[in-house]
Amino acid sequence: MQRHESCEEAEEGVEIKQLKDSSLILELDVPKCFLGLIIGKQRQNLNKITTATKTNIEIPAEYEDSSVKIFGELRENLLAARRRILEIVDSARQRSEFTHFIAIYARDSNIQENFKQFKNDVLGKHGNARGITNEVFQEEYKLHLTFGILVLLDEKEKQEAESLLQKITEEVIHKTTAGETIRLRIQGLDYMNDDPSKVHVLYTKVQQVAGSIDFQLFANKIVKEFKKSKLMVRINN
Repeated sequence: MQRHESCEEAEEGVEIKQLKDSSLILELDVPKCFLGLIIGKQRQNLNKITTATKTNIEIPAEYEDSSVKIFGELRENLLAARRRILEIVDSARQRSEFTHFIAIYARDSNIQENFKQFKNDVLGKHGNARGITNEVFQEEYKLHLTFGILVLLDEKEKQEAESLLQKITEEVIHKTTAGETIRLRIQGLDYMNDDPSKVHVLYTKVQQVAGSIDFQLFANKIVKEFKKSKLMVRINN
């Protein structure tokens, strides 16, 4: 499966094959739910792409388990068509509901017990306040640090995300931590909204413990790799 990255360097690895008649072909996996957007009303989007890039594009039928095929005479034309298709896909993905998220769960018993104590204190002191009920609290065994949210729309994308996460675990995480322990302090509350009256989610603040591995660097590396894949979407505050 091929994914685009916003630099020419990323396109160097894109596979383009030469056919017997010397023309070129590039195959691109696209979730079926986006094929209609690529075609557009009365094929307007598809016609614009093929005209602008001097290519021919075959879109698989709904019942076909096949890729989008781009044909042309010049490599740069095929890559230009590929970029335009992936711009449509990425824009639609950003507007889609997320299906998965990447997170590290807080399995430490001290964290879970302290959270339970915090919940009991709040319910004990403010349980009569509007909206303060047991249901607004997360279960302690589900506490986690979220790195980002994903939109995975078919099995191929799920497999790609799984493979990428495995690669990051082996190449990035192990290299970053080098066997050392990441130490964090979880303290305080915050929210992602300028208007407190419209807040629906509270989250805890994570603080770096002096002398520990740079957790922000660690997190940034994970997010960077998934953003390259275009499977991770932006979080709107």
